[in-house]
Amino acid sequence: QKEETLTGGDFVKVTLSAGNPGTRTVLVEGAPYWKTDDAIGVSDGNTNHKFDNDAQEQTAHTTFTGETSLAGELYAYYPYSLSTQISSGTLNLDIMPEQHPSLTSFDSSSDIMVAKPFVLESASKTASLEFARLGAIVKIVLSDLSSELSADIVKSVSLTADKSLAGSIPVDLAAQTTGEV
Repeated sequence: QKEETLTGGDFVKVTLSAGNPGTRTVLVEGAPYWKTDDAIGVSDGNTNHKFDNDAQEQTAHTTFTGETSLAGELYAYYPYSLSTQISSGTLNLDIMPEQHPSLTSFDSSSDIMVAKPFVLESASKTASLEFARLGAIVKIVLSDLSSELSADIVKSVSLTADKSLAGSIPVDLAAQTTGEV
């Protein structure tokens, strides 16, 4: 476990809402949804706070609740990780070399999204988040239309490229951009 040391006041409960089209984390019949166990990270550029999804079922619009003492311009990112290192507005997230998508969706653990910078409303301690997806999601579905492979079982699929497709990737929270993997 990693302990956080913060300055600047008492922790307060904060609710953040998210649901702009196209930026959720799983597909259900082709439509994007937030999963019930999704969590986002909230940061001032140097800290890492976990906010949990409040929904009891998959949903297109949800709220995330957590506690923070942060003020001023804040950033939210997905997926949250306790081990994420954040410094001077840059965080490093990991794209896994082995991913486990379902038949109808992708592996959301490598679906990197960052919200536009936001400021908490002082009275209600709320904000509405607008996430942007920072990478392409590739989904491969094999279909044996010619029956040539009917006796064969595909156990894995590998992608190759001139650049790394997996590993640690720096994310600029304010600019909502990534560096090289």
